[in-house]
Amino acid sequence: MPSILILGAGRSSSALISYLLQFGKTNDIDVTVGDVSLAAAKERTDGKAIEFDINNKPCSLEAIKNASVVVSLIPAHLHPLVAKLCLETG
Repeated sequence: MPSILILGAGRSSSALISYLLQFGKTNDIDVTVGDVSLAAAKERTDGKAIEFDINNKPCSLEAIKNASVVVSLIPAHLHPLVAKLCLETG
């Protein structure tokens, strides 16, 4: 099944997360929200939430490799790290 991984569950993420959750339900796409705070990720979704710390490379690689699409809403200076992990996992 296709999947979307949303990284970051900060204040500005709620509209996009809501949209993608509805899109996922309509189109049979698994949506996961990951944040450094598992509580924040759970607060933003009625679906799957994970703890995601970009500085924990093994766990980050595992989360990213299982996703069809990765949407990064984490701080902009960390986007290159996300991109590198995406490239590593193909």
